[in-house]
Amino acid sequence: MILNAAAVDAKTLEAVRIHAENELYVPALASEVPALNGADLPAIGKNAAELKKPQDVCLIVLSGMNPKLTQHVAIMTKEQVAVINVTALQTSDPVQLTRRLQRVTLRGVASLFGIGPDMDPRSVMCDYETLAELDKMGLNFSPPWMDMVREAAAKRGLKVRPAFPPPPVAPATAK
Repeated sequence: MILNAAAVDAKTLEAVRIHAENELYVPALASEVPALNGADLPAIGKNAAELKKPQDVCLIVLSGMNPKLTQHVAIMTKEQVAVINVTALQTSDPVQLTRRLQRVTLRGVASLFGIGPDMDPRSVMCDYETLAELDKMGLNFSPPWMDMVREAAAKRGLKVRPAFPPPPVAPATAK
């Protein structure tokens, strides 16, 4: 579940949700909630955890913060909550912001599933230190990481779609 805590517009939220659903191969839901209070990302995460429903495997929270707080995300594995600091990812380019949120959302889910970094610089799971490095990485998982995410989702009871559609079946012909 992706919770928009009054941090992004509906169009951006939907773009993040669709990308998560397509890249994670599981249904992704999104919901609007009022801004969550907290002095830092973990405090917001604790408040968000109270909103978690039994059917929510994990929560990704899009939250606006004090512009002085530069941390991009807080991963709270015990609570299965990742809080993304949208303010720290802000840019004047709305497409670039959406891409950043898509990347950090995928990273958040994988991290909550216990999946670590990838050495592939094109992978969304490659470590980064700057926004420029975040902007250069890919928007999806490398194949081994995609398999790990899909397996972790299935272990958590999520209905995982096939990674690739089955080959088409040729129509039967009469002889």
